[in-house]
Amino acid sequence: TGLSAPYCAQYLAVLEERGYDSMALILNVGLKDSDFDYLGIDNPAHRRALANSIRATYSPTLKLNINAYTKFESAVLFKVTSRWHYQRTVIQVQLGHFKRLDRAVRHALHVAHDKHAILQHLPALPSDLHRVRADGADQQRRMKLELYLMYLAEALEDTPHFAVLLKFLELLP
Repeated sequence: TGLSAPYCAQYLAVLEERGYDSMALILNVGLKDSDFDYLGIDNPAHRRALANSIRATYSPTLKLNINAYTKFESAVLFKVTSRWHYQRTVIQVQLGHFKRLDRAVRHALHVAHDKHAILQHLPALPSDLHRVRADGADQQRRMKLELYLMYLAEALEDTPHFAVLLKFLELLP
């Protein structure tokens, strides 16, 4: 097992120089803040990537789901869980965030003139029905948003536009 998450390769030599040369031991014990301090790894994103790389399983394809939603007065937050390579994130997003993602994807595809094949099959975002706040409507919206994200993941995976989705999911800085 190796460290192939973003930022990890640049720290392999540092790990070995400082005596962290047994991947089996690192995988069993993990790295704590004191280890990162000793290794001179100060960047929080790099620390997180290394820690996730060590304790996570590798997923070559993007896996995601929206497994819950929470209502706060007039807002509904959707809990999006995603895993890609050694990264794993859980974010809370509103429908407005999905709308911004949709606009960013459409803009990226339009600028690159790659829009036809992907956009023809891009599902519409579910509407924001302020009047309908029943659990059934929010559950249906959750399922449609999950299908939307799954389609984007599959359609964009081998394109340069995949980064737009990864940034939305906070899998890229």
